[in-house]
Amino acid sequence: MELPPEVVIEIISYLRFKQAARLSVVAKRWKNLYREMKNVVFRDSEFEENGGTASERALFVQRMRQWISTFPGSFINRFEIYFAEPYEFQESIIPLIEFAVSKQVKILALDFSDPDDHDPFNRDAVITLPSRFYGQTETIESLKLISCSIDCTKLKNSTVLRRLTIGRAVLADLTTTLSNFPSLESLRFISCMSWGKIMITQNQRLTELVFEDCDFYAADCTLELPRVMIFECSGNLPSFTFRGVVNEKMQEAELNFWFEEGRGHGTGGDLGKILNGVSPAKTLKVDSFLLQMIPYDGEELLPSFGTRHLVMQTNLHPDEFIGIRLMLDKCPVLESLTFDIVTERTTIMEDTVLVPADFNADTYWLDEITHECLEKTLKVVVVKDFGNMYELQILTYLIKHGLVLERLDLYMNDVQMPRVEMALQNVPRGSSRLQITLHNASTEPS
Repeated sequence: MELPPEVVIEIISYLRFKQAARLSVVAKRWKNLYREMKNVVFRDSEFEENGGTASERALFVQRMRQWISTFPGSFINRFEIYFAEPYEFQESIIPLIEFAVSKQVKILALDFSDPDDHDPFNRDAVITLPSRFYGQTETIESLKLISCSIDCTKLKNSTVLRRLTIGRAVLADLTTTLSNFPSLESLRFISCMSWGKIMITQNQRLTELVFEDCDFYAADCTLELPRVMIFECSGNLPSFTFRGVVNEKMQEAELNFWFEEGRGHGTGGDLGKILNGVSPAKTLKVDSFLLQMIPYDGEELLPSFGTRHLVMQTNLHPDEFIGIRLMLDKCPVLESLTFDIVTERTTIMEDTVLVPADFNADTYWLDEITHECLEKTLKVVVVKDFGNMYELQILTYLIKHGLVLERLDLYMNDVQMPRVEMALQNVPRGSSRLQITLHNASTEPS
């Protein structure tokens, strides 16, 4: 039984473009069916057999233009281009973009960044979106624009746009723009900068909000997150104002910052405001920067968070000790604690963090101070890449004071196991149900 052409077209739409095109030589009845695909993804890497030579890049552009010139349909579902910094092909790229929006595309992704460039400060626009783009976006449900020069004020109102990603761009005022998309469910900024006014408010369907490697410190940002389930923020510590009620059902929040030189002592309360804003999150991931800064910049922290799984990306360095204890104190219903040990230490600028004069790293975890989560809720502790003296001190503290602790999983290299096992043997246990397991680091969970 032969499959009808429309079924074959649907099947080959899931193949890479080059593979789909090759099927035209397999059987006569399949010849040119790839030209009718309504889901097409162009990746320059498919045409780079010799490292992306000038001729290979030119061939890639030629293949894209050939395909759109022979497409017979009036509608396309998905159209994506991934082409690293095509400065020399700007005039050839514009017709591809105009083609996509003219075909009532639903999913449009234009990524002109270099995947090997990991510099978050590179915000150079490679392609300027044509004027025709702005007039034909009403059908787009998912839009991704990376390294594109975009005038957000020209984007038309849309009741169907659900996912919006903007990357490697300098943004102006986004307040009016975002209010034009009442159906938006996911909003992502990647390596963006803004000095303007950004109000992410009145978006009642927004469930995912991500700022990845962004610099919004100088921007006037107001966030209203009544439905947000996932919140991620990394980059230069922003100055966010949270308005209204935060979603009590928030599932995950991840905070990972760096500090711009010249901002002076402390963060002006910015860190505390963000931490309060995500306090209901069931899973909270924080970094070394936060652990070092929050004890001295969190005077107005809420009395307790709703966190049940806390992940700390840390060196377990003495500079982080007070922050670690503060986080334990703020999470009275904590059930699972993960220490994700990182090898590279995050160093805060001199005079930014003021350590108490009576602080002694060697005796800090010998105190008999305990916390509500240790007495009532904390059942699982995981340490990834275990390996130094201070880690043993903290573990000894948790084993001793964890009254309901059931599992302690330590991931390390085989050489360390005998020493660690011996060190923990005689530690008094607060819980009779505690099982301590030492794992090889190669089996470490992601």
